[in-house]
Amino acid sequence: KQLTKNAHIPLSNKDGTGEKGPITAGNISGGFDSFLELWESAGEFFFDIHYNKLQDLNSRISYEIHGIAICWNSSHVYYVNLNKDLPNLECAEKEKLFKDAVVDKNEVLATHNMVDFIKARWNRISKIMGNENTRKFTWNLKVQIQVLKSPAISIQRCARLNLAEGIRDLELVDGSWLTLPPLRVSHTVDMSIVTWILWPDEERHSNPNIDKEVKKRLSPEAAEAANRSGRWRNQIRRVAHNGCCRRAAQTRALCSALWKILVSEQLLEALTTIEMPLVNVLADMELWGIGVDIEGCLRARNILRDKLRSLEKKAFELAGMTFSLHNPADIANVLFGQLKLPIPENQNKGKLHPSTDKHCLDLLRNEHPVVPIIKEHRTLAKLLNCTLGSICSLAKLRLSTQRYTLHGHWLQTSTATGRLSIEEPNLQSVEHEVEFILDKNGKEVNPDADRYKINARDFFVPTQENWLLLTADYSQIELRLMAHFSRDSSLIAQLRHPKGDVFTMIAAKWTGKAEDSVSPHDRDETKRLVYGILYGMGANTLAEQLECSSDEAKEKIRSFKSSFPAVTSWLNETISFCQEKGYIQTLKGRRRFLSKIKFGNAKEKSKAQRQAVNSMCQGSAADIIKIAMINIYAAISEDVDNVASSSSTKTRFHLLKGRCRILLQVHDELVLEVDPSYAKEAAMLLQTSMENAVSLLVPLHVKVKVGKTWGSLEPFQAD
Repeated sequence: KQLTKNAHIPLSNKDGTGEKGPITAGNISGGFDSFLELWESAGEFFFDIHYNKLQDLNSRISYEIHGIAICWNSSHVYYVNLNKDLPNLECAEKEKLFKDAVVDKNEVLATHNMVDFIKARWNRISKIMGNENTRKFTWNLKVQIQVLKSPAISIQRCARLNLAEGIRDLELVDGSWLTLPPLRVSHTVDMSIVTWILWPDEERHSNPNIDKEVKKRLSPEAAEAANRSGRWRNQIRRVAHNGCCRRAAQTRALCSALWKILVSEQLLEALTTIEMPLVNVLADMELWGIGVDIEGCLRARNILRDKLRSLEKKAFELAGMTFSLHNPADIANVLFGQLKLPIPENQNKGKLHPSTDKHCLDLLRNEHPVVPIIKEHRTLAKLLNCTLGSICSLAKLRLSTQRYTLHGHWLQTSTATGRLSIEEPNLQSVEHEVEFILDKNGKEVNPDADRYKINARDFFVPTQENWLLLTADYSQIELRLMAHFSRDSSLIAQLRHPKGDVFTMIAAKWTGKAEDSVSPHDRDETKRLVYGILYGMGANTLAEQLECSSDEAKEKIRSFKSSFPAVTSWLNETISFCQEKGYIQTLKGRRRFLSKIKFGNAKEKSKAQRQAVNSMCQGSAADIIKIAMINIYAAISEDVDNVASSSSTKTRFHLLKGRCRILLQVHDELVLEVDPSYAKEAAMLLQTSMENAVSLLVPLHVKVKVGKTWGSLEPFQAD
């Protein structure tokens, strides 16, 4: 009781009583078990895992865990040195533990007892970390979840553990590591996600930096106090421990400053019901990775290299000189200096040379035959160097399956709209199929024999042999959200129509034609017009896309808006709301703050108005697919308690556990892998979870496909 009452007071500290810095948990009076009592009594706490990542993909051990830094309100920062504290025994405990072993002079029995003792202490830590009634806070939760899924401690570092030879093969991995049971962290808040949800528009890097956030959000005095409480007095001896102790203290300081803001801005629900459960999903997606056909990828690289050399030769002949097709300055010199092509309007302002981007080359496509050669070279060079190059350099062979896999890094806090992104490599911009004819050695080309098709998506396969890829893609989700928000009765009626093409129906409505009279050109123009309005596209930009004059584009916009008046009202109301409040709000309550809509110059205000409309729909689409991912993961994960989902979904699809995994999320598409025997059940789960993620005024529709590769998918009927 006295320990609980004075939970923030260290009773004894061999590293220096009364010091402001961290305390070794096992050094307080009563030893490590007394510390565990203190820890258990905390209503909420802040932690950071001290670990080391091992580089060998094929090792059964991915991370070595050294310790845990913990603190709670007004307490010191405590450091649990797992290599010392787990096997650390008081005299009475040691006598009890080894009593039978001493009598029998059985070293193996003693070691068994010690290992059991270590795991018992670890299980006690697991119970504290998994307590649903205790809220925990940390920084960068995702990687710590991965560490705790397969934790191991080093025997070499474990000073008090002398293992008998007879037990090594039973307890150790590779003769060096003692594996510990997986530890599930529940009811945890990642403060890096809190800072993002409060300030989503601020520039962020792939690894959120707590030091920068502390400087930005806290007063200099509060920042220094946090750093001081997490800093060991003996810096040199504690250099490895210092980082996690400092982060635990900084997390506490950030929470103290930001939690009230989070609650007052009504962002707590979006954080706890969507963003935090999603962390578990992304952690497993990174660990699983996606399979790669490395041999097919290497063959495609060789073909592309030959094609690029052929294109360079043609470009040199047409230009009458050699130049670098990778260098924009060289290309500009050839086009506008050597060939004297006209510089497109507004393409030469404030630049060292005129632009040669895609838009500019499109405007010049009929001016000279070298222009399409440059465009094709640029497209294929990007495919070769960025996509196929990343696959080949980052794919790793997994010995257990003899298959190559890619393990990207999912970014949850990198976009202002809330969409996920992935790097190392970026798998959300993988090109679709390209087709070309390869002119070998300048000889006459056989169009059939020398025609190549390369689809980079063909090189992405399941991680398990004989499994299938299963995908589902939302159909017109942002258009459906626009109908929901605007409550336009005509648009809602058309989107509720179970049959027929949506854009054909919309084209018929605003052009006054019968549906069977709507041409493919009319449909395509309508689709461009709808999304142009949704993204706040101006008449000039839309005119370029529709290949018409600005006056014609203005008339098309006016005609469309008059056909769907509630959409026009909603667009105006959204902008007015953002001007008044300074933010827009997604379907599930996330906010994007757009201060420039009130305080910017004319150009900045115009941009903010476009962002307001776009962010409301795109951000809501991000909310919806995240909810679907959480529900799917809850049904297929063997660690179902880690996420919230309806019990009916878990029960209905319980046979999918271990037979289905989420591999990728690409904007409005989910990519799963599945055991073929359970493809139908997985497709039903995928379709049900995505279409029923939220309730809108119009139904959500997904297209389900299945195939052996991502590039060879075929439609699949789920029900």
